[in-house]
Amino acid sequence: MAPEVLNVKETQEEYSNKADVWCLGLILIEMLTGKIPKFDMSTERDKRLPKHEGVSRELMRLCRRMIIKKPQLRASLF
Repeated sequence: MAPEVLNVKETQEEYSNKADVWCLGLILIEMLTGKIPKFDMSTERDKRLPKHEGVSRELMRLCRRMIIKKPQLRASLF
């Protein structure tokens, strides 16, 4: 679940389609690497993605942009 969805009761803010981008990023990473990334929610984003041999740098860069914890900095659908 995206960080803003987990914290919605605390912040009382609504979340947008950026929560879907987060989830899609996690699914994409798992499909590419066969492993689920682990996160430390106290940091801005987790740079320790699973090994990604055979996956282009550009695709992994996109995945990193999709799992940035602050929604306003995360990649968007539009």
